[in-house]
Amino acid sequence: MSFPGQVARLFGVARGEVYLLSAVGKASISSGYFSGSRLAAIGETVMERIASGEEGCRKNSI
Repeated sequence: MSFPGQVARLFGVARGEVYLLSAVGKASISSGYFSGSRLAAIGETVMERIASGEEGCRKNSI
């Protein structure tokens, strides 16, 4: 998470950046502004989905 600027700090919001790495290259995705607690929950949600088999690299492989 990053807190870029005084306005973001004033409203208690942050932006998230996701870095993706695959066999065909890498990419970076930035989100809009969200509360820090909502952004922090993203990692936990992704890990839960991978652990349950709901999401994962093998599920979408060709």
